Amino acid sequence: MNQPFKLSTNFEIYSDPDFSLKAKHITDTIVLNIAIYPMPVPSVASIVALWNTFNTMLAKAENGSTLDTDNKNLARHNLEVQLKLLGNNYVIPIAGNDKIKIQQSGFDYTGGETTPKTQHPAPASFEVKPTTTQAVANLEQSAQEDTRVYMWQYIEVPTDGVIPPASAAWKYAFSTKAKITITGLTSEKAYFFKAASYAIEAAINWSNMVRYMVQ
Repeated sequence: MNQPFKLSTNFEIYSDPDFSLKAKHITDTIVLNIAIYPMPVPSVASIVALWNTFNTMLAKAENGSTLDTDNKNLARHNLEVQLKLLGNNYVIPIAGNDKIKIQQSGFDYTGGETTPKTQHPAPASFEVKPTTTQAVANLEQSAQEDTRVYMWQYIEVPTDGVIPPASAAWKYAFSTKAKITITGLTSEKAYFFKAASYAIEAAINWSNMVRYMVQ
């Protein structure tokens, strides 16, 4: 017998960088679906403020002291608490067991006809499609079964040409399809891009990095 769909707030399975991505995905998705979730409690602004603090602490802890790591862990805890309040006290009363409404909140779900038990591997293929359009990049990765969301990260190539660490100011995008057009890039600048897909409550495996010069 199929289990009903249920919203999940199990953030403990995420690494710090992946938890940062997930938290941002939730706030972005809630804002995108304001007609369904018009007055979030806690507010999106308060959660974004905690997310910013967590990212700042995460960067400091990269090569920092034990105190920096403790501060990062506290910042993550504070962010997790507010996201769980948002999910359990605000989203669930609206979404119930409706799979679509849960997805429209950005939260994970469990149950239903198929519940993937293993994490997705890194995409079998990932490329930046050449284009003559300025300030954009067309990204495409191989599609995977049971994908809840496709994810993309990108950042300008630094002057030393070295790939920045996970705690750097990577930007991200999400889509329901295995391809996306990233806009608002800087023309004649090189970027690093990577891609992944997400199933449910599992680690995220990123593709190899692709370097691309934006037109």
